[in-house]
Amino acid sequence: MPFLIETDILLALTSPEDRHHIEAIKLLDKFIGEIQLSPYSLIELDLLLKSGEISLLQKSRPSTQK
Repeated sequence: MPFLIETDILLALTSPEDRHHIEAIKLLDKFIGEIQLSPYSLIELDLLLKSGEISLLQKSRPSTQK
């Protein structure tokens, strides 16, 4: 039976500093294939980013040029 992932789980999954990060990963691993993302979570995430409540850090990627 599928169930929805909400914004708090999404944030925990993407942030190793989040106190629920490990639990969120375990939840994802346990129910892989049964999880659906709520479209409202994407809207909420967008609003949080626009408000400045959360921010993204740009990680540098190794250069692929030779």
